[in-house]
Amino acid sequence: LDQATSGVLIYVKKATLWQDLRSRFHQVAHLKRYIVVVDKKPTQEGLLNGWFDLSGKRVKVYSEHKPQCNEGSMFVRLVKEDQRGVILAIDLAHGHRHQIRAHLAMLGCPIRGDEIYGGTTAQRLYLHAYQYRIENLITTKDENLGFGDDFLDLNSDLEMLSDHSGIIHGR
Repeated sequence: LDQATSGVLIYVKKATLWQDLRSRFHQVAHLKRYIVVVDKKPTQEGLLNGWFDLSGKRVKVYSEHKPQCNEGSMFVRLVKEDQRGVILAIDLAHGHRHQIRAHLAMLGCPIRGDEIYGGTTAQRLYLHAYQYRIENLITTKDENLGFGDDFLDLNSDLEMLSDHSGIIHGR
C-alpha cells in the first residue's frame, strides 16, 4: 500500500512465506478491492484500461497503448453520492504503484486528500484498501472499516460491497 492508504494489510510472520507471497502476489491475489472518496463522479465507470509510466515520482497514465508502459485495469463502480462526496468501489486487476490515484486523476476525479494528483486538500488521503482475497494462503476481509465520522457514513454500503463480485477476475 501507499504510505497514506488506509485499510487491509497482510501480516506474514515467516520470512519464507513473505518472500513467496511477494514474488507471486499478482498470481495469488485474486481480488483487490478499494473504497475511495472523490468530489465528483468519474467521466467513465466499469472496466477501465490504462498504460502507466512508472518511471517518475508522479505516475503518468495513457488511455492508448504506449511502448515501455505497464498495462493496468480496474473496475470502477459508483457506490454513493451525496453532498459530502462521491464514494467509489474499485477492483484492481494489476495493482501498479499509484494506479488508482493516477487513473482517477486522469478521469477528472482525483481522490480527496491526494494533492500529488490534484485532489482537494483534506486531513487524509481517502483511499482505503477494503478487501484482498489471496487464494491458497489466506483470506483477509476488513469487516469493520473503522472510518469514524470523518470518512463518510458507509454502514449501509458495506453490506452491499461485501456481496460485490470480483468482476475482473470472474469470481
